[in-house]
Amino acid sequence: LPSGDIREIKRGDKPSHQTTAFINPRTENPNDFLILNMETFEFELMPGLNKKNKNKAQKTLNILQLNTRAKLIEARKNAAISYFNRMERLIKILGSDTITELKSNLNPHEERFNFNQSLEHIKTNIKDSFKHNIQTYQHPSVWYAIKLQYKTYADQDERYKKWEDIFEQLPEALDW
Repeated sequence: LPSGDIREIKRGDKPSHQTTAFINPRTENPNDFLILNMETFEFELMPGLNKKNKNKAQKTLNILQLNTRAKLIEARKNAAISYFNRMERLIKILGSDTITELKSNLNPHEERFNFNQSLEHIKTNIKDSFKHNIQTYQHPSVWYAIKLQYKTYADQDERYKKWEDIFEQLPEALDW
């Protein structure tokens, strides 16, 4: 309802209004409603939401069981680990002084690059590949939360300090 209250309707009945009680990721950014707690890997309501948006966020959490399905929570945690490992390895690759050293830092399952180019050109191609991979990897809410929270908690939590170190070495990743 326009007031922000939720009214249940029976399946097949037409609602009396067009306001939905569910976040529509096609037309709304879920990050405007929810923030991922990086301790528990559960979603919390974004502070400052009005009644309508609080109800919408809570209904989405409840219906999709985003905080009650253990597999989802574990997948978010694994995504955080994967994001960190990728970024840490990318920094190591970008710090390579020779093509031989660079090749030794690549995963055997990664995209193959043209090693007949200059070292800097290869590094640029690899960075672009990692960027694309980060931007299309599952659980983008984890990446969003990392970027949003790392600076705030770096003084309080060693995990965030490690992220701060990553973003100091590769600041453009904050735009990925």
